Amino acid sequence: MAHLEEDRRIYLERDGEIATIVINRPEKRNAISLDMWRRLYDLLKEVEQDGTIRALVLRSDDEKAFSAGADIGEFDSVRASAESAKRYNTTAHQVEETLAQLGIPTIAMIRGFCIGAGCELSLMCDFRFADTSAVFAITPARLGMVYQLFGIRHLVRHVGPSGAKDMLYSARKVSAEEAFRMGLIDRLYDPGRLEAEVYDYARMLTRNSLLAISGTKRIIHEVLNGMTEENEEVAELVLSSYESPDYQSGVAAFLRKKNT
Repeated sequence: MAHLEEDRRIYLERDGEIATIVINRPEKRNAISLDMWRRLYDLLKEVEQDGTIRALVLRSDDEKAFSAGADIGEFDSVRASAESAKRYNTTAHQVEETLAQLGIPTIAMIRGFCIGAGCELSLMCDFRFADTSAVFAITPARLGMVYQLFGIRHLVRHVGPSGAKDMLYSARKVSAEEAFRMGLIDRLYDPGRLEAEVYDYARMLTRNSLLAISGTKRIIHEVLNGMTEENEEVAELVLSSYESPDYQSGVAAFLRKKNT
């Protein structure tokens, strides 16, 4: 029971085929501690292993912050040296890689501050939906830190080299409107609409073939990592879909609709 309070700082909810992981530390603007990184990893693995979940929303309970980033207050212990920083970074990277590779569609629902590691977490999701209260920044330049390759790579993919340099060199705050223009977020809504739009979109995705979505997600991941031609594994992934129940039922449903 020692971890009960810590567990509530990040917790998992389910609503049918949609899971939601909620960051819940409003007194610290949802700053993520090392224990919270570990808890988040456990929850992501739980989602990954649950065959009934078909979409994941990552959000906070706090309208003022998605996450203000890593908990800097504990850096003098968990990142006090190069060795301890390496252990910390390995833990955070494991979480982010698990989120990025999750075989179901993922949506970050962003309100308020989305800073540093919070912004990086959102970039691991397939989609970022925000409202007009959202504010983004990545601030290692203020802390004297060099950002990791993994996080920079994902940032560059979305905002390009110049946009990434701007955010990382300046550490400035980026408004929701600017974030939308530069490609950091995918959809922008008024605050009263965001939650409904996120879950409506998630429900729409659950009505499509998870086999097709997860296979497509994997191939897009390979493309982003430099693949230009199908290897044997990807070719098998494509061809095997034609023998799946999803394909057979999908074609049958299309033909029935066409003939009515």
